[in-house]
Amino acid sequence: MKLKEKIKSKVDGLDPYDLRIVEILIDSLTGDRKPHRSKLIPKTNYYDEVIKLTGAAGLTSSDINIGREERI
Repeated sequence: MKLKEKIKSKVDGLDPYDLRIVEILIDSLTGDRKPHRSKLIPKTNYYDEVIKLTGAAGLTSSDINIGREERI
């Protein structure tokens, strides 16, 4: 119990930046971690979703080339 009181007295004297560091350290010890940014990245690419949503009737590279030739 003395150790806990000692730690609390030390924590009371810390500035907000150091308190945040202590919080991160405690979270890493207790396993209460937030998901990392790399885990939040979707497994599919956005362009695959666009292709799926537009269906097979979407633009092809030849359609784009024809459109370019018409503008020239």
